[in-house]
Amino acid sequence: MSSCRRGSGSLTYDITAAALFYERKATIPAIRPNQRVWLQLEDVREVAEVFVNGRSAGVLWKAPRRLDLTDWLAEGENALSIKVTNVWINHMLDSALQEPKPSSPLSENWPYFTEKIKQIRDRRLYGHKERQQVQSPLPAGLSGKATLQIVTPE
Repeated sequence: MSSCRRGSGSLTYDITAAALFYERKATIPAIRPNQRVWLQLEDVREVAEVFVNGRSAGVLWKAPRRLDLTDWLAEGENALSIKVTNVWINHMLDSALQEPKPSSPLSENWPYFTEKIKQIRDRRLYGHKERQQVQSPLPAGLSGKATLQIVTPE
């Protein structure tokens, strides 16, 4: 097993965003026909889609969080991106997020319509109860190591 040369990377991270993006350049040596290049992620919260040179190479969401990238990589510099989908409650905790207005107003001609029913409807549409129960964001994104490994079968 050998490793790839380190490259520069960046992280776009907002705990309340709907998705988190990780980007890195990696220089890949010439791969022999019997070798495979694997991406190993230590931990993912919740779902990670891996992109190599702008193309989707696969989705990781459960152990072992390992993806064969051999057919996606080229010799030389490659752009690796990982898009990690966040849990919805973290997005809803964003203080800058405004409650959306319902797309269709309730009919005021409906005989049971009251202002109280409208308030209840608006709260339910926006997850008001969940936001009261969860005060701080839940763990999200990648944690631990993300490694590329060149493996030669024995």
